[in-house]
Amino acid sequence: MKELRIAKVVLNIGVGEAGQRLAKAESVLEKLSGCKPTRTLSKSTNRDLGIRLGMPIGCKVTLRGEHALKFIKKSLWVRENKLPNYCFSKTGGLSFGIPDYTGYENESYDPDIGIFGLDIAIAFERPGFLSLIHI
Repeated sequence: MKELRIAKVVLNIGVGEAGQRLAKAESVLEKLSGCKPTRTLSKSTNRDLGIRLGMPIGCKVTLRGEHALKFIKKSLWVRENKLPNYCFSKTGGLSFGIPDYTGYENESYDPDIGIFGLDIAIAFERPGFLSLIHI
């Protein structure tokens, strides 16, 4: 019962604006994960940044099971299987960033898309774990 397993892996690209850049970020996530991304919406208004409440500012994909494990292996290969201590949280999570999607194997630079980095968050759980969401 103490053995950890991967609950989910969340891939996120924050663009900060809607429009063409967000569509390109979605295409990057879809190409890397093979899943259709969902848009993330702003939770507040920031006049200095030109962000309104409910405005789409990013996209994310949630992976589970075997597909998540394969993606973690590919992502750690990009980071040369090394992560600093600050990537590990005290509550049992792990998150790190990839500065450029072209670091993945068989990915090349596309001038129509540009350069996008992504954040990867990994949540772990133990067998028999009951989340309050499921109750």
